[in-house]
Amino acid sequence: MVKRLVLATSFLWSLSLPVHAEDFIYFMRPGDNVWAVSQVMLHTPSLWPKLAAYNHVSDPHKLLPNHRIRIPEHWLKQTPASARLISVSGNVNIERLGQPPIPGRSGAEIRAHDRIVTTENSKAIIGFADGSRLSVAPASALSFNHLTALGDVSMVDTAMHLAYGSVESKVQPRLSSSLRFDIQTPIGITSVRGTQYRVSFAEEEKTARAEVIEGRVQVSNPAGQQLVPGGQGSFNREGQPPAAPRPLLQPMKVDGLPKLIEYLPPAMPLHPAPGAARYEVEVSDDPDFEHLLTYRVFDKPRWSAADLPDGEYWMRMRAIDGDGLRGMDAVHALTVAARPEPPLPVLPKENGIVRGSDVSLRWSESVSAKQYRLRVLAENERKELIFEGALDATEHRLQNLAEGAYRWHIASIDPQGKQGPFGPAQSFRIRHAPPPPGAETPEADGGNLEVRWRASEGGGVRYAWQLARDPAFADIVRQGEGPEPSLRMPRPEAGDYFLRIRVIDDPAYPPPYGPVQKIEVPYDWSWMVPLGGMLLLVLL
Repeated sequence: MVKRLVLATSFLWSLSLPVHAEDFIYFMRPGDNVWAVSQVMLHTPSLWPKLAAYNHVSDPHKLLPNHRIRIPEHWLKQTPASARLISVSGNVNIERLGQPPIPGRSGAEIRAHDRIVTTENSKAIIGFADGSRLSVAPASALSFNHLTALGDVSMVDTAMHLAYGSVESKVQPRLSSSLRFDIQTPIGITSVRGTQYRVSFAEEEKTARAEVIEGRVQVSNPAGQQLVPGGQGSFNREGQPPAAPRPLLQPMKVDGLPKLIEYLPPAMPLHPAPGAARYEVEVSDDPDFEHLLTYRVFDKPRWSAADLPDGEYWMRMRAIDGDGLRGMDAVHALTVAARPEPPLPVLPKENGIVRGSDVSLRWSESVSAKQYRLRVLAENERKELIFEGALDATEHRLQNLAEGAYRWHIASIDPQGKQGPFGPAQSFRIRHAPPPPGAETPEADGGNLEVRWRASEGGGVRYAWQLARDPAFADIVRQGEGPEPSLRMPRPEAGDYFLRIRVIDDPAYPPPYGPVQKIEVPYDWSWMVPLGGMLLLVLL
């Protein structure tokens, strides 16, 4: 009978409790025989006759695949093994005994007793000799307590310690049931025999969590045990038995999510997931998520990022339940094409009313733009294109527009000729002003001046007028407003004056003044009438 020695440990939690066997179990592969196994697995290959006798093998050349061979532990060829950093994102350090921290670089060797530390928004992918991989999430610390190659270098016995944070492993099927792939936490240990799963430990909660994607593991501690199959998870709080396995939340829906982001900062709403308390989103520029760009956890189903350069990206999303168990993965591909950024529209304001048939469109100056592309559409059934073209200035005037609603938006063009996205469309409405009336010949009545003009059709309007000494209306003599199509004012000095009038049908959006009209105020000879009478009396 194969004897097993349980590894002494103070840890309270395990996934398939780790054991060290006095006998290492090796399963024969096609083409194997006792002599070949001895060459690879034993520190002294000449022990092969003893190995055959130990396993009661009468014919060492006739062993079927998967036949179990027991190898005494002290016969095994054991050599120090190492792992390697496959990829590094952000700030990752290798802490080595007796040395200052070493910045992690792709291809760097990881030895026994090394410690990998990631900061916020950083990530490390670690590869092992047997093809297994382990991802160290942001804000995590993982130590490698044991890395030993048994016989063939592809058979690695591994034990690690997760002080805080989270890791995700994709473990190749073990070539022997005696090979470990253990991840310890301050309150437990996980041991895997070929599966994909996540392990996390939250220091502030003193809680370890396991989420099994494929395969199955056993969760146990002195208070009990649970078998956790693929697609389910369990958690263990310090001093409590493992929680019963329960299904992980299903992958979040990605149908209908935006595939193109044109405005900064990048953001998008996510589909709410039933049972979710929070949402975890990781963004990478490769579909295997080996390179981390952003990582965040959101309380609500909405993702945003500080910034992303233009390019193609992949989002990996997980819904998190109320106990902190992360659900199954959902992946969404998206493209960011937001540069050069569009300028901001200035005038007319959104939904503004423009009186008259002409409008000046103005926008802000973009430091990254050499030119701008303006597009103006009529808001009619045909969505008629009114204007589109490249412009050097930050203003453009459109003339002779019909009454109605219009939309316009503007894009930047960089010095290399690349056009960015159009900014959000802004609306305005053209409302023609009532035709300005023409003034009649002014009438001088003693000490007053009166000017009349034709009343506007429809009524219900007011008239505003200005009288100035110059056609630019820099020197305004008098101005007023009233419901009557006339003005009456004290008679000014004789001379030429300039008058302009506008008809106000909507006080919120008064139209511009009409054409400037020149009027002549004659001299007032009325003062000479009494004088003339006196002269006549004298002459008589």
